[in-house]
Amino acid sequence: MKPLIIITPDDFNDPMSHRPFYLTKRSYASAVAGAGGSPYLALEARFYEDYAEMADGLLLAGSMYNVNPARYNESVRVPEGKTVFDAQAALSFTKDSLDLTLCKAFLAKDKPIFGIGRGMEVLNVALGGSLYQDLEGDLKLKHPQGADYKVKTAEGSKLAELLGPEITVKNYNTQAIKELGEGLEAAACTENGIIEAVWHKELPVFGVMWHPETYKTSDDADWAENKDLIDPIEPDMELNARLMEFFKTKSPMTGFATDKDVERPTDNALFNYFIALCRKEA
Repeated sequence: MKPLIIITPDDFNDPMSHRPFYLTKRSYASAVAGAGGSPYLALEARFYEDYAEMADGLLLAGSMYNVNPARYNESVRVPEGKTVFDAQAALSFTKDSLDLTLCKAFLAKDKPIFGIGRGMEVLNVALGGSLYQDLEGDLKLKHPQGADYKVKTAEGSKLAELLGPEITVKNYNTQAIKELGEGLEAAACTENGIIEAVWHKELPVFGVMWHPETYKTSDDADWAENKDLIDPIEPDMELNARLMEFFKTKSPMTGFATDKDVERPTDNALFNYFIALCRKEA
């Protein structure tokens, strides 16, 4: 039987209907499946014990939301150029509750956890660590936004064994780890010292700030390939802009014109390692 992997979804508020949704990128499930796991979404924090009991591993996925600073005993600080409303809109009580409750339940059972992006930050906070709320404001560092950059893996680390001494990554993070959580150590850093990956010294637990689930997948390319199969609905960008300003939510998602199967990524070193941990083969 394939290892059962629980994936944490993201929160999304539909400005047209005022209804909250859970959602996730297909590439998370595709990467889990490509590495030999069976992906399932967690949809209710109250069932954290059931999820932790039945699943073989937890994938803490990335998110559009920041971890609430109250979770690591700090007050919300408003980044320069932002308003208090902006800072509050970047937080989600339900997302924090789901992610942290599940993370702690899987930690208690010594089960494998893989954190990606915000998921790595959740893992760090769940283990008692803290975060820089705003890299540019706190450290006077401007982290590359969507551009390729280099990170060096720690010599002798499992990450170096899997990916080599230096790798090229990309992300959109504006926060980073400040104090490491108990048992975690830095597995990769940028040239200016920002922690980009963590590994637990004893538990089968690790995380990265970039997005390895996108390896061999491209949602944009899949959209372009399938958009002519049915008539797509072109978004009214002017209307969307007004709605987003009014409701102060993230940019709308265009979605896909078809639910055609996408390529299952293979040879993804980090996901292969994660599934091997869940099979107790690593």
